[in-house]
Amino acid sequence: MNRAQRVQAVIWLEQLAAAAERHAATIRAELAADARAELAEQGTAPSWRISEVATVSGRVAAAKVTISDPKAFASWVAERHPTEIEPPVPLVRPAFARKVLKAAKPGGTGVVDDQGELIPGLDYLPGGELTGIAIAATDTAKEVFGGVAEEGLRFAATLTPPDWAGQLVDLLDLGPAAALAAGEPVGHLEPGEVG
Repeated sequence: MNRAQRVQAVIWLEQLAAAAERHAATIRAELAADARAELAEQGTAPSWRISEVATVSGRVAAAKVTISDPKAFASWVAERHPTEIEPPVPLVRPAFARKVLKAAKPGGTGVVDDQGELIPGLDYLPGGELTGIAIAATDTAKEVFGGVAEEGLRFAATLTPPDWAGQLVDLLDLGPAAALAAGEPVGHLEPGEVG
């Protein structure tokens, strides 16, 4: 394989990885939708075991208080706890912010401290929402699917440009890459194709 072919192979492999990542994200989103539906129906975080392949578990957010308006929160802290502000920009010391967030709770029209005083700049997130899914593949599945991927790459490596590019375009339906495989620049039009 000459240098130009190796460069083309690197580009192809990088694009293949990007395309695989996009396809995996789409399928992961479909699985997450299934998990959300199950959580809504059953009220529990889903956990699926696909024998000898993987265990899939839904991640559910815990209730928490977050800083939604740092300036408003810093102003409140500066007024009540001036030693907990870091100059020169009014910034709440991280340890103090964690302490307030841990002690704060929903109350009335917002978030309150342990004395019941409304704290501006904080929001309460009730939790219980599915934040995503975790897929833990078995060692066997990793070995099998990894072997299939390696075999596919070995096959692709036996082809020479533009042959390998054309065959991969047909196999993967890569769209604009078809023009490259045919030796045409992307966007190339023949004289008769111009309207």
